[in-house]
Amino acid sequence: MRLKLLDVVVADRKGNFVPGLTARDFEVYEDGHPRPIQAVELVTLKTAGQSPAMNRAAGTQAGSRPARRLWVLFDSLNTETALMRRACTGLKETLLKLLGEGYELTLVEFDYKAGPRSLTELITDPAVVLKALETVGGSLQATFLKRSASEEWKKFPESLEDRRITLLPDELERLQWRNLLQKTLSCLLTSLLKIKEYPGRKAVLFISSGLPEQESNPYFNSTGLRNLKFFDPFGLVKSDDYSEIIREIVNLANSGQISIYCYNPESTTEVMKSFALSHLSAGTGGQHFSLTTGETEILNKMKAETEQYYEIAYVPASREEDGKFHRVEVRTRIEGLKVGSRTGYVEYSAREIEKRQLAASFFSPEFYRDINFDLKLTAWPEKKNTYKVWGCLKIPLAGFKREKNTGEKVDFLLGVKELQSEKTHLGQEILDLGEDLRANRPFSAYYFITSKIKIRPGRYETVATLKTQDGKIGSREIWLELPELKKNQDSQIVNLIPGRLIEGKRGKPFTFDERGLLNLGSKVFIPWAADEIPAGSVLAILVQAYLTAPEDLKPEFWLEGPDGKFPLQAGLIDKNWNRKTGCISMVYACKPGNIPPGEYRLEVTGQHLPQVRFDYTIKVKN
Repeated sequence: MRLKLLDVVVADRKGNFVPGLTARDFEVYEDGHPRPIQAVELVTLKTAGQSPAMNRAAGTQAGSRPARRLWVLFDSLNTETALMRRACTGLKETLLKLLGEGYELTLVEFDYKAGPRSLTELITDPAVVLKALETVGGSLQATFLKRSASEEWKKFPESLEDRRITLLPDELERLQWRNLLQKTLSCLLTSLLKIKEYPGRKAVLFISSGLPEQESNPYFNSTGLRNLKFFDPFGLVKSDDYSEIIREIVNLANSGQISIYCYNPESTTEVMKSFALSHLSAGTGGQHFSLTTGETEILNKMKAETEQYYEIAYVPASREEDGKFHRVEVRTRIEGLKVGSRTGYVEYSAREIEKRQLAASFFSPEFYRDINFDLKLTAWPEKKNTYKVWGCLKIPLAGFKREKNTGEKVDFLLGVKELQSEKTHLGQEILDLGEDLRANRPFSAYYFITSKIKIRPGRYETVATLKTQDGKIGSREIWLELPELKKNQDSQIVNLIPGRLIEGKRGKPFTFDERGLLNLGSKVFIPWAADEIPAGSVLAILVQAYLTAPEDLKPEFWLEGPDGKFPLQAGLIDKNWNRKTGCISMVYACKPGNIPPGEYRLEVTGQHLPQVRFDYTIKVKN
């Protein structure tokens, strides 16, 4: 027989916890229908440091029971600095008193650049907690985005400035709001997935002045959510309805027996109308506190609902886990008692949990740095204004050699999304690093050309994510801007890629082999493989240009550095004119000659070509 466990809190009219109830005192309804109850157990959480001796009142071993734990999440993404400092001051005594009652506290701050930042980990020392509270900041972004009625927000330096892509004002505003909401979702998903691993009912105190939601904002009204165009290859945001996003967080929390208690430091009368905070607390069996809620009231409610609870085992309607949402209602037959319970549940498979981990990394790749890697991407013209994605992934192996539990296989995911579209392409590959590890190589290189991902001119966000066998995740974001190749337009360079040449089997020139490398007759071009040029060695350079006619191009290559600009001695290896794309591709072998050692930028000039300085550092060595 399959059983489902529910954690519920029962209080009297004064808010005091009611002990001594049995299965006869409860009724459970799933999707509107009564379900049989098999057992009811009163769970009393042990205090920090309590010995595993017999607890006579509960009749159980204290060491076998979950501990009194509270996770405090500071939402410095959406809460202004002054409000966050007010919250820390107002809740300081409450947290210290909970420590005195035997609670273990974990403090986490949602940082705009670093994501969930752990301040303490299951700590019982008041001095450590006080020191951690002093470091909690708040959000300048919230000030600019939420309060500015002018266009001051456009002046705020945000990570968008590093993307080297021109954005129109409306695009910038949309990305600012979308990024704020995606960062919020990423932090909540990541934090709840970690808390979920602990046993028993878990309590989270979420300090926030509200998630990104404004009825007057065109991106957060009843129909405008889709306008944000989430980078969501896993389909967590399924509709225009803002409540669907909140429901996703509620369902994940409920699947891990996590109750969310929200504290809003805003002092306005609109504070309790915060849709997200009220639904997070109500949906998970928590409470929604405001600035006007007294310290004693908060402390008493937290203690009453986090020190004891009933665990009800009942027979669910479905015989197996179906991944669907099931509405649950728990009632008591005793008049005057209030039951605090969850509104429902979704039973997630291991794959569904992993999907949410990966979705969080796509929402905010800058938060995930457990795995270090380098990624280079470019668009390869296949047909007229149709491109494939060509890339090189390099993974340093030092960390894999140190940590044996990491394993030898890595899951590699690449998502590509057009800036103004909802459509997202997702590719996935399992990489085996075993051979490179056994050969004691410093890094593992993986080259690829996409077969199913074909994109057209436009602006694209790309996110690459690596996930190891022990759950470590690393992510990177790269932006691509693909030109539209039209007739009667000036010539332009499509690709300029340094690399090196190796001998290979004779194949059709300018096609890709099974390794993702470019065939050149009897040689093979390896892209992005040469950032150092020892004296006497050869640097290979791929030039790809769009021309209205196959002009006789003779590009000249230069290295520009602090000591001047120096020409490279270049010899043509192979070239190809593709009538379908209107592009000519050429590979040259270049020697540095008598160029002094140092770091240089690659530059190309020539008749029929615009001058291009390539953002790639070349080191010339003795």
